Amino acid sequence: MRNKNSTKLKIVSISCFLIAGIIGIATKEYTSGFIFIVMAISYSLIFLVKNKIKLSLANTYKT
Repeated sequence: MRNKNSTKLKIVSISCFLIAGIIGIATKEYTSGFIFIVMAISYSLIFLVKNKIKLSLANTYKT
């Protein structure tokens, strides 16, 4: 259950970064908007890589 909650929180935080970035760009605050979008992209990449590593480790120990 803890992993599901953690995953949901990470998805919500990525969504919040994207929303903040879009709002920043829409209000012509380009610097902060792009920073939030870059943060969302980097955080999502870190999230995907960690999940891939977890899955590969689980498959390694399974066999």
